[in-house]
Parts: sequence; structure tokens; C-alpha cells
Amino acid sequence: MPTKGSDVRIFVDEFDFSGSSSSVEISAAVGVLDYPVLNSATEVTEPGTSMASISHNGYMTGAAAGSLEPEMYDRLGTGDADVSVILGVSATIPVGYVVADTYADAMSVNMPVKELMTITGKWAASDTFRRGVALPLTAISATGAQTGYDAGATGSDGGFAIIHVTSITGTATSATVTVQGAAASNFAGASTLATLTFSAVGSYTITWSGATGRHLRFNATSLGGATGFSLAGVICSTGVTG
Repeated sequence: MPTKGSDVRIFVDEFDFSGSSSSVEISAAVGVLDYPVLNSATEVTEPGTSMASISHNGYMTGAAAGSLEPEMYDRLGTGDADVSVILGVSATIPVGYVVADTYADAMSVNMPVKELMTITGKWAASDTFRRGVALPLTAISATGAQTGYDAGATGSDGGFAIIHVTSITGTATSATVTVQGAAASNFAGASTLATLTFSAVGSYTITWSGATGRHLRFNATSLGGATGFSLAGVICSTGVTG
């Protein structure tokens, strides 16, 4: 069945803006390079540089820190924002798109009479545009493995992962979440691919090289002294998920 737009979530750094966003559009394109040659009567092309951006529209909900308007404005033309969009949070395998180390390159506030104030913005293209399996926002109060997902094939060229830590209960000092990969869906003999360490809310990214298992998951290995925390994340297997 088609996936509803209400089954989508968007995260910018430590903020879950799903409750104040009305629409999100992911645009990806690849440049086309022409190279005419003497022995070909037809046009010959090669793929050029790929680009991706995320259009992000929502509502004015106030000017307090953590609201969409001030946070997008603070990242207008500057900063190193990490933006993730998770499609199908209730699906068997949610899909995540990530534009990392980006900034807002457009923003407008619309104020029609007798209507809600709305915000129209866009997160600029970045060198880091990835697609992967996604863990929807999850409250974690004990160490342990989170939901695992089938990436569809075993990767051999490393990968990329991101987590958005949206809240921490108590104080965390060097809390750790690992990325695990395995050949089997029960994660027997799972390998640790990378370790993400954090002590505050925010977004955290990491890459790794080499083999990546077909089945992927996050594993909370230390709360860092905190009572718990909430996070969402995306795991990308290069050459498999994107």
C-alpha cells in the first residue's frame, strides 16, 4: 500500500520537527556531461556530479529555541546541520534519507490574513547525501540492541550512520551506541562496525570501511550515567542502500 505523508518524520540536528512540519520534499539529481566524438552519430553522455536537497515547509510555532523558525534562521547560509527524513516510520523497514553537513539556503515566512503563518525553507545540497535503513525515534532506558533491518544485500564497501539524540534524562558522559551488522536476521555473530559516542543532545555521524552485514541495527552499549535518552538514526551500506 502507498505510504502516507503522516508516516514521515524529519530531524534537524537534535530537533524532531515532525510536529511543526507540513511537507518535505527530497530532490536528487545527477549532472549530465556531454562528450561528442567523431565516430558516434548519437549524443554520448556520462554522469556528472550528484546533488540533493531537502525542501522543508512548516508552521510558525513561536520564537523560542527549538522551534522551526529560529532554528532554520540560525542555519541560514551557515552552520553544519544534519538533516534526516525517515519514510514509513510504521513500515517493516523504514527508509531514511540524510543530507549531512548542510545549511538552509532559502527561507521565507508567509503571513496571510486569516490563515496560519507558514515557513518555507530548503536545506542545501551537500557532499554527504545518503539513503539507508532507519530507526524511528526510540526512547532507550537500558542498554541493548534496537530493532534490526534487512538492507537487502551484504555490502563490501563500508558505510555511514547518523543518530539524532533528541533528549537525555539525567546526565550522560560518553554514552555509546554501536552500529552492528550480521549475515543472519537474528544477528548471531554480529560485528560491530562503528561506535558513536555522545554526552549531549545533537546529531552524530560516523563512517566505516570494509564489509557491512546484510542485517543492520543500532545497539545501545552505555547510557553514560544517564537514566535514558531518545534517538532516531539511519544506517547506510555503501553500494547497497545508498
